[in-house]
Parts: sequence; C-alpha cells; structure tokens
Amino acid sequence: MRFPRIPQLTRQAKITLTRFPLILLAAIIAGIISVYLAEPGKSHPGYLKNLLATVTLGIPFLLSIKFWSERNELVGWKGWLFQIVGLLILTIYFLWLPEDITRHPDKHFIRFFILTIGMHLLVSFAPFIVKNEINGFWHFNNTLFLRFLTAVVFSVILAFGLSTALAAIDNLFGVHIPGRRYPQMWFLIAWIFTTGVFLSGIPEDFTALNHETEYPRGLKNFALYVLIPVVLIYLIILYAYQIKILIEWNLPKGWVANLVLGFSTVGMFAYLLIYPIRNKPENQWLNIFSRWYFMALIPPVIMLHLAIWRRISDYGITVNRYTVLVLAVWLTIVVWYFVFIRQRSIKFIPITLFIVALGSAIGPVSAFSMAERSQVKRLRVYLERNHLLTGNRIQPVSNPAEVPLADRQEISDIIRYLYRMHGLEALRPWFAPVLQGAKSDSTGKPLAFSDANEAIQLLGFPYTGRWEQESVQYFRFTPNVVKPLIVSGFEYYFPVGWLDQKVPHLLFLTENEKYYLEFDPETFVIEFYQDDRSEQLYFDVRRLARRLLNQYPDINKRNFIPPEEMVVTKISGAIKVKLYFLDITGKVEADSLMVEKVEIQVLMGKQ
Repeated sequence: MRFPRIPQLTRQAKITLTRFPLILLAAIIAGIISVYLAEPGKSHPGYLKNLLATVTLGIPFLLSIKFWSERNELVGWKGWLFQIVGLLILTIYFLWLPEDITRHPDKHFIRFFILTIGMHLLVSFAPFIVKNEINGFWHFNNTLFLRFLTAVVFSVILAFGLSTALAAIDNLFGVHIPGRRYPQMWFLIAWIFTTGVFLSGIPEDFTALNHETEYPRGLKNFALYVLIPVVLIYLIILYAYQIKILIEWNLPKGWVANLVLGFSTVGMFAYLLIYPIRNKPENQWLNIFSRWYFMALIPPVIMLHLAIWRRISDYGITVNRYTVLVLAVWLTIVVWYFVFIRQRSIKFIPITLFIVALGSAIGPVSAFSMAERSQVKRLRVYLERNHLLTGNRIQPVSNPAEVPLADRQEISDIIRYLYRMHGLEALRPWFAPVLQGAKSDSTGKPLAFSDANEAIQLLGFPYTGRWEQESVQYFRFTPNVVKPLIVSGFEYYFPVGWLDQKVPHLLFLTENEKYYLEFDPETFVIEFYQDDRSEQLYFDVRRLARRLLNQYPDINKRNFIPPEEMVVTKISGAIKVKLYFLDITGKVEADSLMVEKVEIQVLMGKQ
C-alpha cells in the first residue's frame, strides 16, 4: 500500500474545500462550539447549544442540497442559490428553537434527533431522486458507507495517537496539560477531521456509478455469515412467540415491538447489501433470502400492529408509541410494495422512511402534536370523572381520598409525562383560576406552574406513584428553606448524607477519637456513640416523624417543613450532638410507621 504524498494530500484538500465549503464551515463551527462547551466551570449561553444542534443538522442537509445540485448540473450562482435557501431554512430552525434546547421539554431534543436521521436519509438518495439508476444508487451509498468507516477509523487512530503524545509531553517533560484538553481534541477531530476525510473520497461523476460492477467481497461475507444468521435467529424467536400467542390466545406484549423492529432493521440492511449480487447463480442462498425475506415479515408486522394497538388503547398515544405505530404502518407499506409490485426499487426504502421521519417531527400529525393531544384528552377524562375539571376549570379536592388511588396514579403519570415531554402550557387555561392567589407551602410566593408536582398538588393531592397502595400512606419531610448552620458551641461538622438499610452506619474520626453513627432499620433509631461506647446518644426518628405527621396533617404540606422543626439536639456526659434532618422518607401501613431513609448533617461538641 502506497501512502499518498504531501502534494497529493494538499491537492485533494483544496478540491474538497472548494467543493464543500459550507459543509466544512459547519463542521468547523460545530468543533469550536464543542470545545467551548467542554470548558468546565463556565456558564454557557443556551444559544450556543442551539447553534450546535443547527449546524449538526445542517451538515447532512447542506450535503444533500449539494449532491442534488451537482447531479442536476446546477453550477455557479444556481448551485449557490439552493445552498443559500438551505441556510435560510436552517436559520428558521435555529430561531424556532427555545432559548436552550437542553433545558426544555424533551420534545425539542427528540425532534432534533428525528430530523437528523431524516437528513442522513436524504443524503442517501438526493442525487437519484428523479434518476432511475438503481445500480448507481447502490454504489453511491456503498461509497458513503465505506467513506464513513474510513473516516471513523482514521479519526480514532489520530485521536489515540495525539492523546498518547500529549500524555508523553505531560509526563516526560513536566509540561502540564489540563485533562479537559483531551476531550476537546477529540471533539475537533470528530467534527473537522472526520468530516474532511469523509467528503474527500466522494465521487463527482454520479452517472459513472451506474456502470460500476465491482462488489466488495467483504460485504458479501459480512451479509452472508453475520447479518443473515442474525435475521434467522430473530425469525425463529418471533415465529415461536407467535405460536405461543396462538396457543395461549393472548395479545402480544409491548416489548415484542423492539424485537420486530430489530428483525426488520437488520433484515433490510442485509437485503440492501446483497442487492446487486442476489441473482447471480453462485449466490443461491442470497437469492433465497432476497425472495422470501419480505414474505417472512408479514406475520411479525401483524403482531407488531397488535402489540402497539394494545398499548395505545390502554394508555393513549405517547411519542414512543407513535414512533412504533408509524414504523408499523411504514413496514406494512414496504412489505406490500416488495411483495406485490413487480417494478420495484430499493430507493423506496430510504425515500419513504425520510417522509415518515419528516412527518413525525413537524406538523399537526407529528409525534409531538398527536401525543400531546392524546394525553390531554386522557387527562380530561380522569379529571372530569372525579369532578376535578368543570367547565374547563380545575376544582381541587379538599380530601385526596375523594379521588380513587388508581385515578390519582393515572393523573400523576399523565401530568408527569406532559411536563417532561411537552411542557404544561396546554393545561395552563384549566389551572388559571386556581393559580390566581395560590400560594406554595414552602415560601408563600405564588406558584409558577413550572413543575409537574406543583400542578398535581393544585388538584388537592400529591404525586401518587404506581408503587403506592390504598392501605399505605407515604410521607416525605424536607425543609422549606435552606438556612446556614449555627455552629457556635460545636467543634466538629460531619456532612453525613443518606442513611438507610444499605448504608446503616458511618465512622467519624477526630484528632484522637473515633465516633460512630448507626441507623437501625428495625427500630428507626439513630445511635451516635464513641468508640469505647463510653458516650451514647439515641435519636428516635420514628417519634420525630410521628410528631411531624400529627403537626402537619395536610398531605400537601408535608414536603415543606420549617427547618427548626427538623433539628434534634442531645447531650450525654461530655459530648453534645445536633442532627439537622434534610430529608425523612417513609410510610404508614396499618398504623405502623416505617422510616425508609434519612438525610442528615451532624454537629458535635464537647461539654
């Protein structure tokens, strides 16, 4: 193997830079932003994360436009015109994002992820949208795949080599190199070097690809001895499970969707890899696989529809269920196309999947619009059924027991999901009258309606988890404000943290003595004692929790206790100890109170 010479590398770099200036500029911007965001201890403006998301999306999007322009011979100002339109679309996307994509409901990041997949699919068929050159389309994508693998291998080798060199300089010459420089170097290589290497080997003559006949033997072996056996294993498992369903006459479990989608993904990848050589006489097994694969998909796809129908009928649409549903519909269309259409094209797979990705990310029937509407509708049913919503206005209950446990659990889960995935803006009109003049239990200021727990508490009961039972009452006490510790009169401070059944005891060391702190999960007593047990102090946490339960009977106020109510001081002989309780969590079951865990800080002094 001959290594390329420096003039050759320089010439290739100039060609790549001239051909893909905007794509390389986007990669450079992404690298610089990543390096800056990797600086610890800095407050990073949210717009930089949004810009990173935009340029990440822009690399495949602008590359697709470039390939399409080249294939249609749009050179000069015509080619730049479409590139500028692409930049305008990316600018609109950037302005459309919230002020910080990482600190808002998950839908923004998930939408970015779906769009990124869609843009990479667009790259795969952009030069062949209107060209019926299947052989050229296959070899083009084969080139992209091999260029990607080459770029990744080169980048990893370079990054490891430079990391070792920096470590050698640090250790041998005493030149301190901060640890953050290593990931920053990896970011630069991943964005700039990898992108440059990938782009440098992409052919410009797309028409010539349609006459290419060479097929990498490694791909054939990979498909024949790796992918196809994996597909057969998936197939055996799925068909065995279907037989089990027919025997037991039960609907399939939701988890089976992962198996069906995995089987479909691996199988389609194998089908696409062997496509050019599937009909050659020497490839009998490949021919059998390509002829029967889509027929074999029919029963698993039917099972996939049943599994997702069961989940949606029980719990409504969420983003994850929507994704499975649209993929099930897409698989049905693909199977029908490859089984019943004579003049079929493998371009159908990426083109239709791109349409699905775009429709799932944006628009009135996107995953986010459909899921939010579905869950808000489900929430309305539960609220109206329990008279919590009347005339589009929330009517909180005075006693949580007025709402059945199962309904409280469903309401809590739905509001939590809406908050995490979509935000609570769709619910704000319902809560408007309650929010006017409503006070929080901790500080007395108006509730901001910015947290799922706040919204649930405005209904008259706290968040109710799936683990809770009707006969079990859960509690949690935390201070409503953070105050400085008063350390006068004490010599030692121990920031203990959590104590529970897993961490029941701790050791404290002073200059000359050892002290132990031990939590008994049977009696719920914290014992503080000296190494020789000459001094012993006992703190009855169950008694403290019982007093707080009696003092704060309103379940909505139990999470926020004045800090002075959660401090206990004990004196024994020559020592005195003050415990600051930051959290007490437990449950009451059949009049029996159990403390599950506590979080404390300890002050100790000598008399």
